[in-house]
Order: sequence, then structure tokens, then C-alpha cells
Amino acid sequence: MDSEMQTVSKDEIASARRKKRRRYHLKRFGVLMIVLGVIFVLIVIFSILTPTTFKDMADSLKVFFARSNDFPLSFESGMIIEEKQMKNAEIMISKGSLVTISDNGGLLFRDSFNMSDPYLIAGDTRAAVFDRGNKEARIYNRTTLMEKLTFEYPIIDADMSTNGTFAVITESDEYTAQMECYSKASYAKTMTWYCAYNFPYAVFLNDGGSRASVCAAGMDSDGMFTSVYCIDTNKADELFSVRVDGLVVSLKYYSNYGIILFTEDAAYKVTSKGEIQKKVELDGIPFVGLVDRDSSLYAVGFGSNNIPDINTVKIYDQNLDVLGEMVDVGYINDMYLRRNRLYILGDGTVSLYDISGSPGNRYSVPSNARFLEVFQNDIWIIQSGMIDKVDTSERIEEQ
Repeated sequence: MDSEMQTVSKDEIASARRKKRRRYHLKRFGVLMIVLGVIFVLIVIFSILTPTTFKDMADSLKVFFARSNDFPLSFESGMIIEEKQMKNAEIMISKGSLVTISDNGGLLFRDSFNMSDPYLIAGDTRAAVFDRGNKEARIYNRTTLMEKLTFEYPIIDADMSTNGTFAVITESDEYTAQMECYSKASYAKTMTWYCAYNFPYAVFLNDGGSRASVCAAGMDSDGMFTSVYCIDTNKADELFSVRVDGLVVSLKYYSNYGIILFTEDAAYKVTSKGEIQKKVELDGIPFVGLVDRDSSLYAVGFGSNNIPDINTVKIYDQNLDVLGEMVDVGYINDMYLRRNRLYILGDGTVSLYDISGSPGNRYSVPSNARFLEVFQNDIWIIQSGMIDKVDTSERIEEQ
């Protein structure tokens, strides 16, 4: 009896030890799975994070918490030569400085640079300043200088997509020019495309930075023409090229990677396969300027500020059909197209029109106002060293 009880006890002890070992291994396996899960999550997080992630996070916080200021705003600057609207901010450059202002009037950032002829390009939260003929570009977000890029050859032109991808055309030793793209994640070079024909003079990126269109000017017995090369920037593949008469002065993208081309004499709708779907003659009137609204509507100014009485603006849709026409608009110093409304900055006035061309309110502004922006319901007038809001309660009464 004692021997039997002893045997049972040994079996129970062995079983208990096996269960204990099993629980131990299960526990270790569980811990291992948790560790692997944490590592997987960290891998995912770090794959999302980029060298610019924390700068962008800080940028968003600074813009969100920017202290508001009363208008008019005064800031030290020379004559403003270019300005762009960014997401919740305004960015401006003079001959040797850059200033960004939040949409509530807070000073976000100021920088100085040494460029003989600076140009400004901007997306939603990134911007760049470059100097044609030199080799440097400076990349910014709304609150800091992010990168200084130096190229092997002098810059011909550059562009920045809405999401911050940067493209630049430079001279080249063996080709007429080359186009390089730089990632918004780190501004490391992601591709190079070489052009062996004609003379590239402009590059245009789509909003996502996945397409670049390079315009190259040429001349033959029929006169001047432009070859437009469309490149997939992810694969560094040339997708198509299309030739149009004259010099392309503006290029816009529409859905499915199609492009709208404007020359001084005509507008072209080109499909994503490079086929010219439609051509519209522009009446041979000089081209004053163009603005677009989310690449769905285009306001095109025609005429000359030397003879402002002839100035006209037409509104086109994506099919290049005319939705509205404004005649005898006077001086066109700047335009802004938003929702169903067009704003025109003239000589001492801001005039509003709807898309069909019907005139709306007119407001008096300083005659030295050079640029116009609209933030929500506020109309901004930009002068050298000062920004003011238009008093919309005081409109000009029609005679």
C-alpha cells in the first residue's frame, strides 16, 4: 500500500513538473510573441517616420499655436518680388530674405540668403527658393530651413509638388539638360532623367510628385515649338512626349495624369497617353496670367497692363470650355480663384466676379498693392513690408 502511494506520488510529481515546464515554455512563447509584436510595430512606425517627420510635427504645432496679431502687419523686408499661399500660411521673398506669416497674422519664420535673382515655389507645407544660373536651392517648411541642396550644374528651373517633392532642371555636360527629383522624406535624390533634344526651360510636378513634365523649346521651318516630356518619377520612365506650336507658358494637371497646356496663342488638353484631345485658339491676344482652382477651373487673363482697357479674363473648365468671360476688367496685377468666385487686384481696387462673369462687389485698396491672397473670408493685400485686410464693409458703389 505504501509502495503504491509512493508510486502515485512520483507520477503526480512528474506530471506537475511537466505542466510547470509547459507553462514556462508557453509563458516564454507569449513573451516572445509580445516582443516580436512590439518590434513589428516599431518597424512599421520607423518605416513611416522619415528624417523630416519631427521637423514637420514641430512645424504643424508652431503654425497651430502661432500668436495672432492685428492687421495691418508690418515686417522688415525689401520689395516683395514673389509670394505664395501655403496651408494656413503666407510665404514671401524679397531680394535677399524670406518671411512666412500664419493665417492669423503671426510671424512664423524669417531667413536671409544671398541670391542674385531668387525664385519661390511652394506646396502645402514645403517651399523652395532657388536662383537660375546658380547651383543652390534652399528647402523650407513654414517655420524652418530644412535643407540646402547644391547641384553639379547651374539651375535652369525647378518646381515643388503640393506634397513637397522637389524637381530641378540643370545644365548637363553630355545632354541639353537633366532633370532630378528629390524625395520629400529626406530630400535625397531619387532619379535623374536626361534630355537630348531641344532646350528644356521649365518643369512642372503634379500634386503627388509622381509625374514631372519637362518643357523644351525648339525651332524649325514652321517656327517655334515646345516638346513636352512626361516622366514617371517613381520609375524614372519617360511615358510620352507631345509637341505643340509656340512656347508653353503654363502647364496644369487634371485627373488621371492628363495635362492642360497654355501657350500665348492656344490651349491644349492632352490625355495621360500623350494624345491631344482638344485645342482651343486664344484669339491671338497676349497672355497676362493664369490661376487655377484645384486644377478643375482656370482663370486666364489676356491683354496688357500698358493698355488696361483691353484686358479680359476667361474662365475655362477641364474640357477647355468657356464658363464665363469678364471684359474691360482694367489692370490685372494679380488674380485669385476660389470656389465659385474670382478676385482681381487692379490699380487701387479689388473686384469680385462669379464664374459666369457677372460682377460682384468692388473694394478700394492702396494703389501700391502688388499681390492678393484670400484666407477663408479674409482678402489680404500685400505691399512691400506690409500686409493688410480689405475692409469688406466699405465697398465701392457703382456709378
